[in-house]
Amino acid sequence: MTKICLVEDDPDLRENLAVVLGRADYDVRTASNGVHAIPMLLDWRPDMVVCDMLMPDGEGFEVLRSVQSTLPDTSFVMMSGAIGEVADVLEAARLLGADAILRKPFTPDELLETLARLRNQARTAVNVSAT
Repeated sequence: MTKICLVEDDPDLRENLAVVLGRADYDVRTASNGVHAIPMLLDWRPDMVVCDMLMPDGEGFEVLRSVQSTLPDTSFVMMSGAIGEVADVLEAARLLGADAILRKPFTPDELLETLARLRNQARTAVNVSAT
């Protein structure tokens, strides 16, 4: 079962996304911010991280840097509902190494399709390196 760490400061959205992911047979653990997420990442070692970009107490970029330095094989999805000039920062997440970005609001299907694509890419990479 694919393990996903979901990092989102909005409690309602965090719970709703966790339900969607759980129903899709993902093993999900949640954190309300980067400060809580980083120790969990190091201990639990998820396959994927879905992380909000702008949060009090540990922004998404801090989580991304931690994942890149300690869990380089973990896929990373950055999400944000930022608008205006701040929204351009979401594209910077991709340039800094996020495997995918999601602009809020997104549908459950968009989230699941993104994760399935990343999971398939990871499987392909493992199969290629095993040959």
